[in-house]
Amino acid sequence: MKRTFILTLLTILVITPFCACKKVSRDTDPNYPKPERYKMKLTVGNKTFTATLDVNASADAFRAQLPLTLDMTDYGGFEKIYKLDVKLPYNDKLEESLGLGDIMLYQSNTIVLFYDNHGGFSYSRIGKIDNTLGLREALGTGNVTVKWENIK
Repeated sequence: MKRTFILTLLTILVITPFCACKKVSRDTDPNYPKPERYKMKLTVGNKTFTATLDVNASADAFRAQLPLTLDMTDYGGFEKIYKLDVKLPYNDKLEESLGLGDIMLYQSNTIVLFYDNHGGFSYSRIGKIDNTLGLREALGTGNVTVKWENIK
């Protein structure tokens, strides 16, 4: 009896790793609950834009800071930046292609709003402007004040 138990246990331990198990995730299972994607509103002068936030810790932490009115500095002719007084969680990844309406976090404490194409640096994604029509013109070529608010 003891021998049968040991043989059965050994058989299970040897065979189990070879059993095929289907991995279920939010990407492969249509019934897997989808995380909520939050929206925010950006106001530049008299123009208003909506943005969809990514589902990650950086976006969640930035959203928790809102509302904010930021005097953003033009940098490089392709982005507006603002250095926050706080550090947010980040998971920087090399971004080869960023463009109009991308909202990023740089080095845990700098909010970046792109109004032209750029890439080749590491950022954490915050979100994206939904409709960029008029965004480049609203941001202009110099420094600009942007009001950031949650949409309820």
